[in-house]
Amino acid sequence: MFTDIQPGTEWRHHSGRIYVVLFRANDVPEPRPEYPLTIVYQNRVNGTIWAARADDWHRRMTLTGKSPI
Repeated sequence: MFTDIQPGTEWRHHSGRIYVVLFRANDVPEPRPEYPLTIVYQNRVNGTIWAARADDWHRRMTLTGKSPI
């Protein structure tokens, strides 16, 4: 599940900002509700780091491709 959200992929937020996925937290074979899969990502312009639940990711993000980093 959420296989397209991988480290190094680049995403466009609905606001137009571009982010790169740094890593996936709580990514385990047997997930627990109290520890949801979380995506940690970074703003390409100012370097701000954010985290969001994977189950809410596609509501506001669109895949643009693989990051050049």
